[in-house]
Amino acid sequence: MKRIAYAYAAALFSVAIEKKAQAATLEQLTAAASLMSAEKRLMVFFRNPSIPSKEKNALIERAFASMPLVKNFLLLAVRRKVVHLAGDIAAAYKVMLDQSLGQEPVTITSAAELSNDKRRQLAATLAKMLGAGVIPDFKVDPGIMAGIVIRYRDKIIDGSIKGQYEALKRSLVLI
Repeated sequence: MKRIAYAYAAALFSVAIEKKAQAATLEQLTAAASLMSAEKRLMVFFRNPSIPSKEKNALIERAFASMPLVKNFLLLAVRRKVVHLAGDIAAAYKVMLDQSLGQEPVTITSAAELSNDKRRQLAATLAKMLGAGVIPDFKVDPGIMAGIVIRYRDKIIDGSIKGQYEALKRSLVLI
């Protein structure tokens, strides 16, 4: 995640805490970011330096009038020329909200689809290991051959055959 997106998300999150609107802000920010992502013309409009700021601000004022906190945030993002990071900012904000609620997002990649029972067992084991609830995101990547790769926070636990093969290869090069 981009460091600048994290900084903007942290600023918005602290204001949302003051307003006691953390979850609503995430919902609104995600909707705004999705709209901007889906409507490429909108992003071109906001990033075009020949369009006066007054027009950009007017569009935000109209489009997001019912979302005052997100509206003000987007006005700032346009002024600071970081509106193109709206999706990254929303993702960083979601991580902050999840963590504040004692939830840890975890990506679990396996070579084949895991059964629901295996998914539940893995999520429960990870929750015990992390000392927090987990929000698992299960992915399938046949390229890892067998085993699983777990990503959380800034850590990677690579229990895949491919990872073990790469580690062995690196160690043989050192000999």
